[in-house]
Amino acid sequence: RRREEDELRRIHELRFSQALPTGGQVRVFLGEASDAAAAFKSLWQVGCPVYEVLTAEYVDALASYLQRRVELLKTRGAAPSIPTILELGAGEGRLSHELRKRLRSCTVSAVDARAEEALVESGVAAGDVFQALRDSAPSIVLVSWMPIGDWTAAARKNSAVQEYILIGEGGPGLCGDPWATWGYVRNTTGAGGWYAPVEERPYFVEGFDRFDLRPPHC
Repeated sequence: RRREEDELRRIHELRFSQALPTGGQVRVFLGEASDAAAAFKSLWQVGCPVYEVLTAEYVDALASYLQRRVELLKTRGAAPSIPTILELGAGEGRLSHELRKRLRSCTVSAVDARAEEALVESGVAAGDVFQALRDSAPSIVLVSWMPIGDWTAAARKNSAVQEYILIGEGGPGLCGDPWATWGYVRNTTGAGGWYAPVEERPYFVEGFDRFDLRPPHC
């Protein structure tokens, strides 16, 4: 019983402490947990569900990338002097909150249909993601674990959007739509599976390209 209570206390600390845990702290916790799979599941089920455990190293790397992109867009004249990064489906708002603390000379906004579940300090606005894209002019759109369906077509229709970043599973799977988001179609031949006709992909036709970002081991 005492061990279960200790694990619950550590889960709460990892999710809601003021400072993000390091990757090492998360690995130590999972290594010491009586049931690592159940412990990992508990990490994202407590409070507003999330689909990954944010670590300091991971958010630092993402913030560093975003800062470089913002500065580059401003240099090219493709973004205003104070660009906006808009997170769609921000959930509890921890990611946008942590990015806001790390980024300079830009605005980080966040929207979610269930903003009442967000952390008080996160600044997540309640609203529909499609309406948010119609009503704002973000230079970069950020989506972490987009649900089944597609938000990227709406992002591409916003002339202010220069880049959108999708965090989560790529390709036909748990995030987005196989065709509308990723440009994959089901192979109807005997081989089965999926294939991607590069020049026909919706994002390619609309002037965007895809680059895979690999975060550091964290």
